[in-house]
Amino acid sequence: MIASSETETNIETHSLCPQDTATDPPVFDHDDFQRRMMLNERLGYVIIEIFLNEMPEKLSSLKRSLRKRDQNAASMEAHSIKGCAAQIGATRLSLCAADIEKVIFEDVENAPARAAPLLKTLAAEYTRVQKVLETLSPLYSVHCPLSTVHCPLSAFRFPLFTVHCPLIPKPVNP
Repeated sequence: MIASSETETNIETHSLCPQDTATDPPVFDHDDFQRRMMLNERLGYVIIEIFLNEMPEKLSSLKRSLRKRDQNAASMEAHSIKGCAAQIGATRLSLCAADIEKVIFEDVENAPARAAPLLKTLAAEYTRVQKVLETLSPLYSVHCPLSTVHCPLSAFRFPLFTVHCPLIPKPVNP
């Protein structure tokens, strides 16, 4: 069995999480995302919105699971974050989640303490991704030219993601 100090050194020297060097992947790989969405703007918009809506709860759930030392729940959340981030083109975020997943599997008892700095990095990476995705909203806006059907994506909680077809009356807030 590997001693705790040896494991910590191993994690630190073999970390997948980017360190802001020139060789690190971008915060958001737009080309990869477009390829995954098959150049479908509407699909891209929906995926971005789902990602932005669900990720804060996933991050909170991961923190709770680590505090409770619930290895199954924590590893599932870390794995889910890793996959969601990879699918949307947030490679840096995915790599940080992979590091946390690795820590959980190697040493569940000490995972909360060992994952604490990684969780901070994960949260910072998510904030970066969120800012980039919010600035991309015009690229993924929903277009309803000459449509008489109300677009269900016309009102989201993010101001930069609010879209509305000019031919459909805006909903009135009560």
